[in-house]
Amino acid sequence: MSSYLLDTTLAGPISYQPKIVDYKTIGGSYDVLTVAAPPRKVEAEGHALSRSADPRVAPDSWSYEAATGRLRVNHGAAAVHIELE
Repeated sequence: MSSYLLDTTLAGPISYQPKIVDYKTIGGSYDVLTVAAPPRKVEAEGHALSRSADPRVAPDSWSYEAATGRLRVNHGAAAVHIELE
């Protein structure tokens, strides 16, 4: 099961599907989610975000902790699309 834990500017509903999570924020944001599987792809407005050790300091990036299922996303665009393995 996936869940949304933290966001700085959530603007709308979150869509959870078995392997896809979609959501929108007002604009740039740092978000923390718990996801059911490792991410295969993380995008913001159709642009792939890069994996980072610490997305809090790396714009347009994400990190994943396998032990907790926590996905951290730092993005400058409003719409986020996540595909899970």
